[in-house]
Amino acid sequence: MQALAGLLTAATSSQTISVTGEGAENNPWTVSLDTGDATLPAHLLIWKTPESGNVQTLSLAVSLTPKVNVADLNVNPSIVLQILDMNFADSKVNGVWLPKAYAEISLPDGYTSPSIADASFSVTNAKLSACWGSGKRMELVSAGRQTYFDNW
Repeated sequence: MQALAGLLTAATSSQTISVTGEGAENNPWTVSLDTGDATLPAHLLIWKTPESGNVQTLSLAVSLTPKVNVADLNVNPSIVLQILDMNFADSKVNGVWLPKAYAEISLPDGYTSPSIADASFSVTNAKLSACWGSGKRMELVSAGRQTYFDNW
């Protein structure tokens, strides 16, 4: 991964690119993508799955995680596109293009509407996410309560 980061640095004439993470699905190797002057809210993610018998999988994904402020409302959208899964079994290699896509929108600071006739609407720490792939799932989280919609 450090060699890939060095190659990206040389190819983009940007500042030194660092790699974080451990290469596991829950903590992938992460490379911040930048354009030299400004860092984009985009990352290259790479991870491998633990070897199962004689099969090893290497996955490549791109994430976009901008932070948006609209009228004092903090909104954090996030998109992760898993671009490629490469499966190594014995001496054979096969791949799967776009096996999974994940989208999420969260309100980290919550939201309270203006009061109308002494009534208002309030949400704390809300998040809506959806995942498409081998199994579709939508999840709504608000104040620690989770609601799932599987295979819709």
